Amino acid sequence: MLDLHPISKDSEYMNKYILPLKDVCRKYQWIPTAEGGRSELHDWAKKYDSGFSLYHWCEGRYLKEMEEVVRDYIHVFCECIKKSMPLNDSVVIPKKAAYMGKYRYDYAYKDPGSNPLRNHFGEEWGK
Repeated sequence: MLDLHPISKDSEYMNKYILPLKDVCRKYQWIPTAEGGRSELHDWAKKYDSGFSLYHWCEGRYLKEMEEVVRDYIHVFCECIKKSMPLNDSVVIPKKAAYMGKYRYDYAYKDPGSNPLRNHFGEEWGK
């Protein structure tokens, strides 16, 4: 899965950081999902989705295109970092911190990918 998880759903934030994913998502939506591969999020993870994620398993013959997808998503991510500004609003800061705490918890304990991490590397590293 490739996505930038918004930490706010307000329109200013979404337009500045998340909307640039729209073109990347559309550019590669033609890549077919491999038979039997999942192409949707778990219900618990939908609240973290940007709406422009690329989430599917594909056949190996699309490896070159998937490398391009990763490059394009990384480019958008780097652009987000370049235009980011420090958060100084004393009302918003605790809300963002609480959101990130919930996000970390959900992905540590609800994400099926976290179990293999804990099994292979131990509980503390898996967290």
